[in-house]
Parts: sequence; structure tokens; C-alpha cells
Amino acid sequence: MKKALILLSIMFAMNLYAEGETSENPNLEKGLKLRIERLTFGPISTKNLDFAEGDYSDSFSDKLELAFAHGFGVNFGYQHSERLYYGLGVEFRQRLNEIDLTYLTLPIYAEIRTYIPQGKATPYFGAKIGYGVSLKGKESQYGGVYMAEDGMWYYKEYNNSYKLQGLHIEPEIGFLIRRLGLGLSIPISENCRTTEIFYSKNNSTETKKEKSMDLGVHLTISFNFNL
Repeated sequence: MKKALILLSIMFAMNLYAEGETSENPNLEKGLKLRIERLTFGPISTKNLDFAEGDYSDSFSDKLELAFAHGFGVNFGYQHSERLYYGLGVEFRQRLNEIDLTYLTLPIYAEIRTYIPQGKATPYFGAKIGYGVSLKGKESQYGGVYMAEDGMWYYKEYNNSYKLQGLHIEPEIGFLIRRLGLGLSIPISENCRTTEIFYSKNNSTETKKEKSMDLGVHLTISFNFNL
């Protein structure tokens, strides 16, 4: 959260002190704005940034992996000046890690952007900060017979739940060409895993949780409207 506040402070300072030419883009006019985005992810994601909770022997992999995804979003906000925009948005995202592993997530976020007026093509920097709600994850179950310290054999069963749910931060950079916007961002979302372990030896159940971060490259094509 501290890094997010630092990022927002830098962007606000850029808005106050940046110098640029008068923009010819009608979407930088002061007033209410609506943006519809088409989202496409690149093929890079990673897991396990060493702040997991739990003591799993089979914890998240920390290697890069292929992950393709797509989605769409709607953003409603206010253009405060030629250089400053802030708004609220919601997105639907579907991400496929493997053939049998698909995540559906609904990020709900607040956004701030700072534009650098340069005529018809206007560069911008921004950030989306919010929470991702999991609509679909992956459930798995497995078990086996294990030997206890006292030499007795017992059955242990694992029930795992994998979700992309939690804090969502997305730095972004791009440019606006009149009504059309093209952007590149790096979405950072929490990757959660909850495991329930059943021990048949004493009929007890143990629950453990683990979190990591999920990274990616994210391309957007947006259509912008004045209201």
C-alpha cells in the first residue's frame, strides 16, 4: 500500500508541474467521461514472491509460465483538467494458465491518470488500485496413507482451492488518439490458495492459507466518450 501511495504522489506532482502544448484531443476537455476497454494479456506471469503464509512442502512455483487471458471493462470518471483524470471502474477478466486451469476475476478499482498534452496523440501515465473478486478458480482433492512419528499409519486428505482474489494494483502507460486509446500496463494481483487437511488418525481438520502475487503484461484498446 505504501508503494501505491508513493506512485499516486509522483503522478500528482507530474500533473502540477508538467509543461506541455495545448492538446487538440476533445477527450481532455473538463467534464464527465466514459471509457469502454477491450483487454488482452501477454504471455508472462509469475508466482511466489516470498511472502507466503503457511508451511506447504509443495508451495507455489516461482518460475515464469505461459498465461493467456482476455476481458473487457467499463470506467466512469471525471476529467479535472487537461492533465488530471480520476474515476472508478470494473473489469471482467478470464485467464487461462493451462488447458484445464481457468481463472475468472472481477477487479473493482479506483483510477488516476495524468496526461501530457501533445496535440492529437496524448501520452498518459496512470494506476488502477482496487480489489479483485474471484468468480471462478480451481478446486482439487487428493489424499494418501502416511506414517506418523509413532509408527502408526493413517490417512491424510487435501482439499485445495486456488483463486485470483485480493489486492489489485495496475500501473499503466499509453497514449490517447482522440476517441481511441492504446495502453500497456502490468496488472499485479494476489494469488490465493486455501488448503483443508483431514487426518483420519484423530478425525481432525486443519486449514492453511498461502498468498503470492500474479504478474502479467496487459494491452488495452479503449473507446472514450464525453458525457
